[in-house]
Amino acid sequence: MRRNHILALSILTFALVLPFLLASRASEDLLAVWIAAQSFYGERLDLVYPVTDPVFTMQPPSKEWIVMATELEHDGQIFPYLYPPIWAALIAPLTAFLDFDTVERIFNLLNPLLLVACSWLAWRALRSPMPALQFIFIGQILYYGTTIGGIAVLQNQPQIIVAFLTLLTIERSRADAQIAAGAALALAAAIKLYPVLYAPILLARGQTRAFLAFLSIGCALGLTSIVLAGWPLHVVFLDAVAGVANTVMRVPAAYGLDTVLAWLLPKDGMNYVTATSLDPDAHAGWYVMSRPLVWSLAIRTTLLACLALSFLRALAISEGALYESLWPATIIALALLSPLAWCYYFIAPLAFAPSLLSTYGRHTGTALLLVIALLVSIPLLQFNQKLLFLDGDMISFFGFVSMLLLLAAFGLSHRWTHPKSGTRNKNTGAHRRLRSIPSDDR
Repeated sequence: MRRNHILALSILTFALVLPFLLASRASEDLLAVWIAAQSFYGERLDLVYPVTDPVFTMQPPSKEWIVMATELEHDGQIFPYLYPPIWAALIAPLTAFLDFDTVERIFNLLNPLLLVACSWLAWRALRSPMPALQFIFIGQILYYGTTIGGIAVLQNQPQIIVAFLTLLTIERSRADAQIAAGAALALAAAIKLYPVLYAPILLARGQTRAFLAFLSIGCALGLTSIVLAGWPLHVVFLDAVAGVANTVMRVPAAYGLDTVLAWLLPKDGMNYVTATSLDPDAHAGWYVMSRPLVWSLAIRTTLLACLALSFLRALAISEGALYESLWPATIIALALLSPLAWCYYFIAPLAFAPSLLSTYGRHTGTALLLVIALLVSIPLLQFNQKLLFLDGDMISFFGFVSMLLLLAAFGLSHRWTHPKSGTRNKNTGAHRRLRSIPSDDR
């Protein structure tokens, strides 16, 4: 019976994954990294980062980016580069002898493999009683059936690497390989800054070596970046990051609290920005506005409260609850409070989602996963593009609700499996099997 179940999952997985593997990738986000590296190599540092005064508009720095994208035979949207200078500096020499098509083919293969690795790392971190293949197949179905993984693959999003490194941090932390955990987190934070917010959990769990490794390797990467790219470019980068933090944007592919609140505001108070695209039939765009001071203070206060709560919970809860509940719930909560919580910011916590079948039981867990996935499903997005029965604000709202449900499912999972009353939950047997699986914490 189990063999038939895994066979059915494998067929469904390949049916979902194959169209993405065969599809032409837009690779807009990878293109931004490459053009920034080309600009750095050509000593055009003014073309590396976008202008964010007074707000972030998601436009490339200059029309010269359009020329460079045309020369690379790109035919889609053009987005700006918003990663630390070290990556533009390190990739810059490659632009002298590699072409973008070769790099794109490498990432076309690498990113799907990294998504498989994400599921495998989550399975190891959870010490899941579910067979590894079953867990991985369900994870890939959730990735490729939803915008969370699907859009990331089509855009060749560097966020996939960040998610992989985040999950590697969590898995190595559970294995008590503290230096590796700290190193992985430092590298993740060197690509996207926000993983630095996860470091207090390591400290709260008494993993001092992991925390110190994170600090030392992170500082080394920062100093290397300054040596390679120079301090002035870092000032421009930090200005761009501050610009993003002070901007509110209405865009369907973002699921954060900022975006949902922005859809409630009248368009008259916002500026419309037309997307920069080489596709003559494209008519995309978005509304932006400067984030009000009171709004910023409220969001940042909530973010600090979440960090404090996460730290205090990490001090008190069991090891099982840390990995089954706190880690994925914390990642989701912090992502929802980030300035632009793109759908692919939730790749890492979604990797833990198959565990809900073990936590809540087959029927309840399946119902939870179906609802969570349906709200952010690729078919829903495709039908909406054809029929236009939902506005962009509803797509964002559905994504926000989906991630709130996933947050609640993880947050309540330990209470479900360890009720305070003396009654025996029907899932406790599964969790005894989970705890009986030997770990490599030795």
